[in-house]
Amino acid sequence: MTRAFQLSLFTALTAVLSVFCLVYILVVSPDYLNKTSEGTPFFTPPLINPETGETIELDELIRHYKSGD
Repeated sequence: MTRAFQLSLFTALTAVLSVFCLVYILVVSPDYLNKTSEGTPFFTPPLINPETGETIELDELIRHYKSGD
């Protein structure tokens, strides 16, 4: 096998593997891509504080209760 053939084979395998991985991520969409590190879904609407009527982001609320402030 010549070096040119080996390089072509390696390039083709790398391209096929890259396309396969991209298609897998787009089609299957694993759960870890849809949630933050805290486990909340992305694009969650803001929450309304019933006492003050102000809005607060869900991530900020989670950080507040986790830290105990």
